[in-house]
Amino acid sequence: MQDLIDEIIHIPEDTRQDIVADYLDAYLNAFYRSMKAMRRKNRLGVILQAGLSIKYLIVCLYAMNGLIQLKAT
Repeated sequence: MQDLIDEIIHIPEDTRQDIVADYLDAYLNAFYRSMKAMRRKNRLGVILQAGLSIKYLIVCLYAMNGLIQLKAT
């Protein structure tokens, strides 16, 4: 059973770099949009974009450690 779980949650070495790059790009884009919203004094936009950026950052960090198999949305 443990082998099956490991196969599901671990990212193969050959695809890890692409997944990390996708999520890092998504994080930076969402963070940048939150800063733009702050400059426009759009409080709701700041909260929504910052929350979204945190999601991407967390997934990126997990992917850097070879865990979880997801693609950026």
